[in-house]
Amino acid sequence: MVFDIHREVAGGKFLKEIRILDRKKLFRTTFAERVSAFSLADFREMFALQKLEITDVFGDYHFNTFDEEHSPRLILIAQKRHPDENLARMGPALVLQYKQ
Repeated sequence: MVFDIHREVAGGKFLKEIRILDRKKLFRTTFAERVSAFSLADFREMFALQKLEITDVFGDYHFNTFDEEHSPRLILIAQKRHPDENLARMGPALVLQYKQ
């Protein structure tokens, strides 16, 4: 199988086209992904509105520090704040944001 992947950022979206060629079955297909490109600041604002608290921010699957210019992706760990701030937080959530 041969995979040809093309990525770009346009109009505030991450665009990815994946072309797959299976030479054994003589089969070819194409998939397209279009995902909104949110910044860390966007996520902080959206999470705050949902009473989610970001507890960790990483820039890759090796849990390296996020750098907006150089990290290949944005990985967020967040917890839901309980309505009564004196009670324990609810379990964590994981959000992945891919970069080109």
